[in-house]
Amino acid sequence: HSELQTRLHKEYRLCFQETEGSSQCQLARSSCTGWTTSPSWTKTYRDDTDGRGGGCKYQWKLEERPNSVINETPVCRVCFKETEGSSQCQGSRNTCSGWSDSPGYTAVFRDDTDGKGRRL
Repeated sequence: HSELQTRLHKEYRLCFQETEGSSQCQLARSSCTGWTTSPSWTKTYRDDTDGRGGGCKYQWKLEERPNSVINETPVCRVCFKETEGSSQCQGSRNTCSGWSDSPGYTAVFRDDTDGKGRRL
């Protein structure tokens, strides 16, 4: 874990991709949030959508691009929102990390709690 060092005249976004390609991984397998000047959620993604054990593999990355209108060093954070309400999902369904100038983890979220998933 390392602190994000945001910079003047830059803006940021978070990108997500699912890399396994399993039938248990559905909807948007790759999407990004909006940029700092126009924040938005990634597209909806669904994991482990049947009764078989297993799941999906994920990757995230931060992207940076120039933006001359940003005259202050931006602060960023990552937010998570579970929207389906499945019994497989427990813990904090809507949580954010600390800001980049005061980093901290999101609250804990647990997925696939029905006993059908595999342990890694």
